[in-house]
Amino acid sequence: MALLSAQRRRAVRMSQQELADAVGVTQKTISQWELGNTVPNADQLRDVSRALGTDPNSLLGWTTADDVDVRADRLRALFLKCDERGREALMAAAEKLAQE
Repeated sequence: MALLSAQRRRAVRMSQQELADAVGVTQKTISQWELGNTVPNADQLRDVSRALGTDPNSLLGWTTADDVDVRADRLRALFLKCDERGREALMAAAEKLAQE
């Protein structure tokens, strides 16, 4: 799986060559990243994320703390709407997921 998606680059209307120039690599390097044949190093990842107007966490598919907080708030609200039996079922499901 490619770390760098061509779709992200195209979404900001940037060519491989333009991204390569912004990051200081060759167009072939960008192509290799998009094909999943190679990956950028940490500095290159930072530069790519800046050029694409995103952050490294998003490029890596990682969840940010804010995302976790929003999900926790939604789950908490759902939990509070449940009756006792529903809450027990939710807790059992959460415990099972935590073990995976």
